[in-house]
Amino acid sequence: MSRDLPSEVRVELDAAELGGQVRVGHLRRVPAASGAVVAFAYDEAWLARSESFVIDPAHGLYSGDQYPRAGD
Repeated sequence: MSRDLPSEVRVELDAAELGGQVRVGHLRRVPAASGAVVAFAYDEAWLARSESFVIDPAHGLYSGDQYPRAGD
């Protein structure tokens, strides 16, 4: 894997039902003893939308970093 990869990636949806392109959150590489893990966090504006929804059942619809569960 290249060391030149970005440490953070925006997660966006582009859907007419949402009014076009909307930022949902971001993925971020976080250093860990095993090398790195990926954390996901919803964007605050996404959480404030009445039509917001979880994009992965493993991640609750709340703010702050969320990490994969053991074994995922």
